[in-house]
Amino acid sequence: MKIAIIIKYENINNYENVQFKNVCKSEEIDLSILDCDLFKVVTINNVIKIYYANNLLEEYDYILPRTGSATRENDALLYDAMRLNKLNILNDGTCIMKLKNKFAMHLHLSSNKIDNIKSCIINDSNDLSVIDKEFTYSLILKANTGSLGYGIYLVKNKVELENLLNINFLANNKHNYIIQEFVDEYDGVDYRVFMYKNKVISSMKRMASTGDFITNYSRNQLSEEFIVDEELLLICQKVMQSINCEIAGIDLLKTKKGYIVCEVNSAPGFMGLEKTNPGLNEVKQLIIEFKNELNYEKK
Repeated sequence: MKIAIIIKYENINNYENVQFKNVCKSEEIDLSILDCDLFKVVTINNVIKIYYANNLLEEYDYILPRTGSATRENDALLYDAMRLNKLNILNDGTCIMKLKNKFAMHLHLSSNKIDNIKSCIINDSNDLSVIDKEFTYSLILKANTGSLGYGIYLVKNKVELENLLNINFLANNKHNYIIQEFVDEYDGVDYRVFMYKNKVISSMKRMASTGDFITNYSRNQLSEEFIVDEELLLICQKVMQSINCEIAGIDLLKTKKGYIVCEVNSAPGFMGLEKTNPGLNEVKQLIIEFKNELNYEKK
């Protein structure tokens, strides 16, 4: 089996990439780690050619983009070109950019009638009239393309919101922000489900630190094992089908009315899930799925 992962090369030694290297070596899998900056795509009449490091791209059984929220427009075009060339890429550029833009993701979930957290995009403090009509404080303010739990604020009143947006303006920060409702039942807990197509690979319950409200494992390492029930599985499967992704980390809150989706990530991290679930190895689990698919295709 030949697998390629596409990364930003400065991240080559992060946890996930090291796991890919170690597991593929132990499983005798042919792994290529490809730098997203070394690709070129050429269109010639009705042919698409993809080059890597000035050579035509090799054939792989699976190609996994791992650029996530750092994916640029050119990267997304590359991934779409791979999909158009019938390469087995797990998440194309259209899907990844849809998930990178948090509000675009919420628009898509809403259009597919998937319960998700109430949200509104905003860019400055002169744009609050609809917020006053549709939301009640407290609110969550977050960067529309942020990751790892950074750039997220709990806003308790309109004055705090105006001040935060004015600071953003004075700093000449060009990022848009989204406003989201602060769910009372949240209580510093959410759920991460790692999906491959319609299957759950792993899951965990994440908790915020005392006095905080952000649950990202990368910030506080607070989590515990969690078994996905049938209700949650059906929601996650519906999310995967609607966004047309093969791999995703889905974050959800549980309310009195049921689960609601708060975020979907195209390149979820492994560390929290593996530390939370003793004996779990995400890459091994994915390789098991790949081998099963390839054996099925050969029959």
